[in-house]
Amino acid sequence: MKSQKKVESAIVICTDMKKNTGALKSIVRRYAGIRILLLIDRTIIQLVSEIFREKGWMGYKPAEELQDTLLKHYEIMADRWKDDAQAFLKKEDTAFSIQKHTGNLKDSLIHEIKAFTPNEIALTYTKGFNPYLEVIKPVCRELGKKYKLPVREI
Repeated sequence: MKSQKKVESAIVICTDMKKNTGALKSIVRRYAGIRILLLIDRTIIQLVSEIFREKGWMGYKPAEELQDTLLKHYEIMADRWKDDAQAFLKKEDTAFSIQKHTGNLKDSLIHEIKAFTPNEIALTYTKGFNPYLEVIKPVCRELGKKYKLPVREI
């Protein structure tokens, strides 16, 4: 099997903060340099709870409570994901950094694109229903077009 040349660098956005060793292995195989972003955006979490309301899965008050719970849960999951990813990536021959941002997804991503100048944007996720991914994907594609960066799902 031929060794594939690695893409120089990528911003990797973890969309579900679930432990995903398979995605990390794919990232290490594909990229020489990685800037992992753990993005927690209250607006996106609000949109996720709106999806649940619009689909009729829950009422207004439970959806509001879900927002607060999701925000706290994502903070905890981001810290765990960061620890797991650091432990895995330290064993690999890949340059990496992990940044945790709480705030506006689009502004954070623009800042990181300008600071890191990646060759790609990669979105990691685990299989199954992931409303956070569905909200993030269009923003990443829009910025990918603007900055001429391919967006890849891993």
